[in-house]
Amino acid sequence: MGAGLSRDDSSVARFAGNLSKLTGEIDNRIGEDNKLLAGTPFLDILYQLESIWQNFSDNLSALDRGLADRAASLAKAHSHLDQCNEIWQATLQSAQQSKVPHSVLDSFQHILDSISGTRQTTESVLNKLLTIQGDLSEQQARVRAILSSVEQSQTRAFESLLVRNGPPIWSGKTSLGAEWKEHSGVSFSAQSRASIAFIKRFPFAFLIQPFLIGLIAATLRLARRRLRSVMKEKPDLQHAFPIVELPVSTALVLSMLILLSICPQAPRLLLAILGVITLIPILLILRKLLLPNSYPILYAMIILALLGELRLVMAASLPGSSRLLYLFQTFGGSCFLIWLLRRWHLPPEAAETHGRLWRNIRTIAKIGLILLPVAFLANILGYIQLSNLLGMIFIRSVFVAAMVYVAIRIVEGFIVIALQIRPLGKMRFVSLYRPLLQRRIFRLLGLLGFLYWLSVSLNFFGLLAPLREATKAVLNATVVIGSLSISLDRILAFVIAVWASFLVSRFIRFLLEEDFYDHFRLAPGVPYAISTMLHYAILLL
Repeated sequence: MGAGLSRDDSSVARFAGNLSKLTGEIDNRIGEDNKLLAGTPFLDILYQLESIWQNFSDNLSALDRGLADRAASLAKAHSHLDQCNEIWQATLQSAQQSKVPHSVLDSFQHILDSISGTRQTTESVLNKLLTIQGDLSEQQARVRAILSSVEQSQTRAFESLLVRNGPPIWSGKTSLGAEWKEHSGVSFSAQSRASIAFIKRFPFAFLIQPFLIGLIAATLRLARRRLRSVMKEKPDLQHAFPIVELPVSTALVLSMLILLSICPQAPRLLLAILGVITLIPILLILRKLLLPNSYPILYAMIILALLGELRLVMAASLPGSSRLLYLFQTFGGSCFLIWLLRRWHLPPEAAETHGRLWRNIRTIAKIGLILLPVAFLANILGYIQLSNLLGMIFIRSVFVAAMVYVAIRIVEGFIVIALQIRPLGKMRFVSLYRPLLQRRIFRLLGLLGFLYWLSVSLNFFGLLAPLREATKAVLNATVVIGSLSISLDRILAFVIAVWASFLVSRFIRFLLEEDFYDHFRLAPGVPYAISTMLHYAILLL
């Protein structure tokens, strides 16, 4: 019993520590976010706030469930101790009446004293749990209040998309000098404290980054040494060499993508710092992947991304400066897109290898040349929500597309290397059909990259969750005809299962025919029989 109470005491300390970390992060964030909600927050920022505070709510709820389970366990133990105390009290009284030896009475009294001490310890732990639960309830109330404010702000933002929700830029109602003097230091200090509190809550995610970067970079350096010796014999490796030529940059991009996926609820200042750090290796890698005459596009994209990160940091306490920065962002982007469509052309010698990319860039530029000027004019006239929605749809989508493009090219490089070296490179079906395999895999990567880009872009503006719920509702809809019940999700699941079975069967039979049967002396008809049996076995499974 004592060992169990010791574990309970340590678990209470762990609960208190987790709550303390969450409370510290909430304290450091709530003032800045309330200030942001008191103004005219943009839709993309509102969704980020909703995601962040919903994450706090989920963490607090999980902590509350753990506390409730522990309290129930302790209450049960306390009740059991009460029963034991009654039993041993009755036993002691009966023994005293029966005139048993004093040594036996002393042992009974010792047991009762032990039960009493354990009860007191249990009550103490229960009181600590109740105190923690009270503190947790206060934090849950704060989180619910700010989530309610975010929901109200989202409703107002959607309703005011076509309404002037800010003064025209020429009104001059905001003094930038006074704004910077009063709020810049306070804002930076609050965001710094929030970032430090977040790092303390997830120390492992940040401490593992140097090890992860070093491991990936060392692996790429080793691969680079091996590739240089076989580069002349295998020209296909030229596709992968730009990736291994910059091992540290590649490792930094991959590690940052992992970190950002683990910690999407990081404070704005920390996200901006991580974003700027990620931009540097992206710039270096894209310089290797793109033609020299495409560098202006790369530099313009990097500048727009830097301005966007800076604007995100200033959004709460420096709304006037953030607005001017956004105007510069949209105006500069519009001017660059005009130059891009009028002056930038693909070199004739690169038309075959980069023609598709060039056409995609021009299509994106034409879309941006519609959205960015409209966003610029809307912001000048005071339609701030509409302006931000139009501009951020384009800017964020382009930036995410660039990150996805870099990630895909890195993965493509790894695939090319894997198909050229042992063990895959020595397989007969790989050596015979390497170009076909690469094309199919690259096409699949492109599809996955597009789906990821679409989900992230929708997620920025809070559209992914409603779309997912609507899709789920459509798929779960059931049509009842007599005793027959039909739902779209079951039909799709059946079709996908059959399609996947045929694909797996086809690939396995292809692998056997190209790389397995030739190594064995099989009688005529045996390979066909094995392939047929495997085909039907896979379909039945």
